[in-house]
Amino acid sequence: MILVIDIGNTNIDCGLFNDTKNDYILLLSFRIATNKSMTTDEIGAIFSGILSTNNINLKLIKNAIFASVVPPLNHSIKKMSFKYFNIKIKEISKNKINNLKINYNTPDTIGMDRLVNSKAAVKIYSKNSIIVDFGTAITIDIVKYNSYIGGLIMPGIAVSLEALVNSTSMLPKIELQSPKNIIGKTTTESMQNGLYYLNVYGIDGIIRNIKSTHFNKIKNLKIISTGGLANFISEKSKMIKILDANLTLKGLKIIYDEI
Repeated sequence: MILVIDIGNTNIDCGLFNDTKNDYILLLSFRIATNKSMTTDEIGAIFSGILSTNNINLKLIKNAIFASVVPPLNHSIKKMSFKYFNIKIKEISKNKINNLKINYNTPDTIGMDRLVNSKAAVKIYSKNSIIVDFGTAITIDIVKYNSYIGGLIMPGIAVSLEALVNSTSMLPKIELQSPKNIIGKTTTESMQNGLYYLNVYGIDGIIRNIKSTHFNKIKNLKIISTGGLANFISEKSKMIKILDANLTLKGLKIIYDEI
C-alpha cells in the first residue's frame, strides 16, 4: 500500500491506496490537526494509532509520498516515515509533476497543494478545469489545455469568521450552517447567511467571469470543488458541478505513479 500525506495549514490529510498504477480508490482516509511543533514521535504515534484502529497492518505500507505548505513539519514527517514505517518518503516538488505545464510568472511561489489539485483535475476530469479548494484559504486554480495559468487566493470561510468576530465588540462566535433563507432573523443567522452567500455568490461570480473570458468556446470545461468546506458551499453553487473531497490525495497518488 501507498501512504499519501498532504500537510496543510489547518489539517494534515492522509490516505491509503493500493500500489496498483492508475488505481485512485481510497482504502482509508483520515485527518489530523496541523501542529507545527509536533515531534517525530508524536506524529508517529498518531499515525500508527489511527492505522491500527482501522486494522491496517503497518508492514503492508511499502511506499509513501507527501506535499506540504508547512515547511517546519517536513523534517518530522520524513523522520517519522523512516522510524515508524521503515520508508524513505518521497517529497513532492514542482519538477516531479509531469505533463502539467506551468505558465505562471513566479512558479516557485505556487503552493504544492494547488499544483497537486491541478494535476489531479487534468488526469481525472479534463485538461480544461477550474478547481476551487475550500481550505484555510480559498484558492481557485485554472488549467487550460493542460497548462496551469494561474488563479486566485482569498480568505477561507473560517478565517473570515474569525476576523469578523475578533474585529467587532458585539458579534458572537457562531457555528457555520447552511441557511434556510437568505435573510437572517437573528444576529447569528445574519452572520451565518452573510458568510455563506458571500462565498456562494462570490465564487460563482468569479467562475462565471473566468469561464466567459478564458473558456468561452471550450465545451469540455470541468469545474471541481474540494477541501474541508467544499460540500458546505457547493450544494447551492450554480457553477460548481463536481465535488471531489479527496482530489488532493488522488493527485498525490497520480504523481507517485508517474515518478
